Amino acid sequence: MVLYVGGTQLSGGKIKQVITQSQTASQSVSSGSYTATTTGTAITPSANGSKIYVAINMQVQTYTSGGSTTRGSLRVYRDIGGAGYSAVYPATDIINVGGTYDNNDIEMSIYHRVPLLFLDSPNTTSAVNYKVYVKNSGGSNVTISNSSGDSTINLFEVSA
Repeated sequence: MVLYVGGTQLSGGKIKQVITQSQTASQSVSSGSYTATTTGTAITPSANGSKIYVAINMQVQTYTSGGSTTRGSLRVYRDIGGAGYSAVYPATDIINVGGTYDNNDIEMSIYHRVPLLFLDSPNTTSAVNYKVYVKNSGGSNVTISNSSGDSTINLFEVSA
């Protein structure tokens, strides 16, 4: 099997293990600060040089009850061996969903299917936990997973 990420072939490229987690329960966030969702799981690499391919498929709903903006921001955080979470993807920016509209007095509910895909190099054999964080960047709230669909996270250990 040959694995390509961003057009670059990974040498080795053997999948050593796969971890999958689904979030089926709805979770709403109204805070303007990043809040951990329950979409996340851990993998323990078998070798220091292993890469972790992270594939997250988020179901996100942005909602406002009468404003002109409904927006949420997403980031993936990582914890290695219980040392604490820090942002890992995107490295210097955020993933925004929703938008600003030309009417201040309408109720809006917008559904998004958001893929978060990246290759990580944690360089450890300790447990690596990935978790999606979300914040409300405008509007009433942001909901992760709901009756319109689940969110999933898949972690693939790839040999170097």
